[in-house]
Amino acid sequence: MRPILAALLLTTMTAGAVAQEVPAPPLAASPAARPSEPASPTRSRRAHHRRVPLAERFAQANTTHDGKLTLAQARAARMSGITTNFGLIDKQQHGYVTLDDIHQFTVGRRKARQADEQAHGQAARTIRTRAEPSPAAPPSDHP
Repeated sequence: MRPILAALLLTTMTAGAVAQEVPAPPLAASPAARPSEPASPTRSRRAHHRRVPLAERFAQANTTHDGKLTLAQARAARMSGITTNFGLIDKQQHGYVTLDDIHQFTVGRRKARQADEQAHGQAARTIRTRAEPSPAAPPSDHP
């Protein structure tokens, strides 16, 4: 029984020591020295990601190529901004939106946001001005 216990104890102690060993980092080479290998997986994903213009995404999503994007087509293309606001963009309730409809919606939304920011910014400045305490009097030398 003692040999088994000793072997088990020895195995446990060495396994802990092995688990604590930190492997030496590989020799670092600059990313420029190895252009075929990405610097990190995150960077390689970002390097391939580019912002696709709306007109290009619209054309890709419009599988019927008729200039009319349905809700199903927008969902299939994962155009979340369009699918979320589809009812607001499709003002005439045709069941589809055009690139011009989307443009009008985004321009209107941008103008509304700017007006809201100006109104809130002005209100915040007014509140801040009223809430600021009056300047304190300088300390007097008289007790």
